[in-house]
Amino acid sequence: MDNFTLLCGVDTSKESCHTRSNYAVLPDILMDGTRSLKIAEFSDNTTMSNPIFTHITDDRAAMVDISGKDSITRRAVATGRILLRRETIAAINAGSVEKGNVLATARIAAIIAVKETPSTIPMCHQIPITGIDVNFEVASDAIHAFVEVKSVGRTGVEMEALSGVSVALLTIWDMVKSAEKDESGNYPHTAITDIRVVEKVKYRAHQT
Repeated sequence: MDNFTLLCGVDTSKESCHTRSNYAVLPDILMDGTRSLKIAEFSDNTTMSNPIFTHITDDRAAMVDISGKDSITRRAVATGRILLRRETIAAINAGSVEKGNVLATARIAAIIAVKETPSTIPMCHQIPITGIDVNFEVASDAIHAFVEVKSVGRTGVEMEALSGVSVALLTIWDMVKSAEKDESGNYPHTAITDIRVVEKVKYRAHQT
């Protein structure tokens, strides 16, 4: 890692539970039966079976006070996919979608969504975003979106990455909805699925 030390990370290829820095990555089973991971925060006297939800204070929602945390380099990557008709995928690849360049528009939308996350998710902090990278993989019947967010701050950027992925996929849907509708105006083939965090890390520079 050159001049940085890895403090906390999420590796979704491992099923075991990892704990560092008062955070735990817990195995989770999604509604479709696939395995995922969820992140919970713990106090020093909290057991793995009794997580503390830090956005709840005296039975009311409250923004977590992060003023006592160190400002360090943070990174998160989120992904998701949208299922589309093969004819729609072909039109995207050919650049013949009526509304314009689908993936270029979705990329811009994702970047805007990352920067606007505190405006749409009430308890998210306004944090300095230092980098955003948006990429797509086009399959025969789906488009996969990947959003990487970096920050130097006092809290993680996984919600920003998730917001970026979600809006990227919604933008793709909006760009191609005329091609995806059936005769009744519904979307029997279109679905947004598998939105999740695939990596969350934070680094601290070596002290000299």
